[in-house]
Amino acid sequence: MDPVVHAEMTHVVAREQALRREAAQIKEDGPIWEKRLEMAQSHGRDDLIEIAEGKLAELRQRIHEIRNELEIIQEEKRMLRQDGRRADSGGDAANARAEALLEDFKQLGIDPEQGQLDRAVRDAELDGELAALRAKMGED
Repeated sequence: MDPVVHAEMTHVVAREQALRREAAQIKEDGPIWEKRLEMAQSHGRDDLIEIAEGKLAELRQRIHEIRNELEIIQEEKRMLRQDGRRADSGGDAANARAEALLEDFKQLGIDPEQGQLDRAVRDAELDGELAALRAKMGED
């Protein structure tokens, strides 16, 4: 397989694995936040109800985003396999296709490098919200 195609496929598979891990974590966190919502409702804590409902909405939204990203990844993998076959039979099609794919993402306003930064910032914000919720619930 062409080294460029191989490197791109490795990157795509790593992104896929990271997204699947994130989805698994969200699926673990969902029931916890549902339980917190129930507790807040049973104690009539409107402030905590709002926080828990917001967190559940964020988790649902992120799962939706992950599903969409995984669909895109499946298409990227399919195209890379095709490019790999073309490259094995000669030509520089894989390189051109990888560059075209990156350009397509940039035209859509998606910066592959920026995505990692956005996730890190979002994770830090969620950690802060979780700490605030725990403090309000007296867990700390």
